[in-house]
Amino acid sequence: MYKCNCCETEILEEDLFYHDQKGEPLCETCENESWNDSVTVMKYETGEEPVKILYNTVLEQHMDLERGDYEDGAPDPLESANWKSTDAHRGFVDAKINSDHILISDGWMTGDYDEVAYKRLFHRFVEDLSSGEIYCSFPIYIVLAQTSNVFSTAVSLAIPRGKKTEFRRGLKAAGYTIEDLEQALS
Repeated sequence: MYKCNCCETEILEEDLFYHDQKGEPLCETCENESWNDSVTVMKYETGEEPVKILYNTVLEQHMDLERGDYEDGAPDPLESANWKSTDAHRGFVDAKINSDHILISDGWMTGDYDEVAYKRLFHRFVEDLSSGEIYCSFPIYIVLAQTSNVFSTAVSLAIPRGKKTEFRRGLKAAGYTIEDLEQALS
């Protein structure tokens, strides 16, 4: 008999299918619920539909939602993602970008951007990115992660290393600058 590392429910050996990143047993319910707290990576490539990838930090696995396949480890552009407490009751998921990519900007977004007017620019940027208005010959990643504020989401914007000049040109042609995006996420 085993106990779930999260909820301490007893698990029979024949029902032991799931483990966390440390190899500790997980019950099926906790495994399913762990996907609800996943970091979301949106991958944008010009001329392609955006790809949504979930990164489960409990299982250290990621899943392409369209294909439904699982892989171990963090997806590009992530190295890792872990909860970072800012005080006893607050914090956020700190998403670290791997060495093959560079962080362009990070900060936070709110679901209702009308309440924070300067956030509108980032929402418009994402719409233009989705529709192909911003052209780049490489993937652009937007990483979305939880914060303790239920109205806000931590956001990181990353691109492959060595592509910043081309990214600036693509932004400029669409009427944006990196500085605009930094301000919109601040």
